[in-house]
Amino acid sequence: MTRPVSVRPDVMRGSGSFDVRHGTNAAARLLARLLRLPAAGVGVPVRLVVTETREGECWHRTFAGRDFITDQRRMADGLMAERAGAFEMLFRLDERGGVLLYRQVGFAFRLGPLRVRLPRLLSPRVVARERTSADGSRVGVRVRVIAPLVGLLIAYGGCIEVEGRGA
Repeated sequence: MTRPVSVRPDVMRGSGSFDVRHGTNAAARLLARLLRLPAAGVGVPVRLVVTETREGECWHRTFAGRDFITDQRRMADGLMAERAGAFEMLFRLDERGGVLLYRQVGFAFRLGPLRVRLPRLLSPRVVARERTSADGSRVGVRVRVIAPLVGLLIAYGGCIEVEGRGA
């Protein structure tokens, strides 16, 4: 299902701080550096800007000045695809007790229209959840990424204060 395209895209902005951890082995640290993942730290300042696009949403996260941008879109089968560069993850979204759970169901490499799905054994695993406050002003986030043969690649979590919505 796709959303109608508006003349002026909707934008949500927020900021907060996250605690960011990397895996402790050399392979995890090297892979985190190569993928330009956010640096580890406590109370890392985070900015978030979510913009509607023709296909879905662009999520622009900035961790202490380092950008991490993904595109998200709904698939016809009800799944949500999130793409970061050449990587695409497929999630089933489940809400339970006010918590939105991102249940990863697939991983693929994308180069233009070419899509190569990886078997589960070789796929990085993303476990994510978010909880929005009753008034919608805060969003708590927890994300863990585990890479095959490497273990924990990155884990981060914290709270985003929603600053505003609108074009």
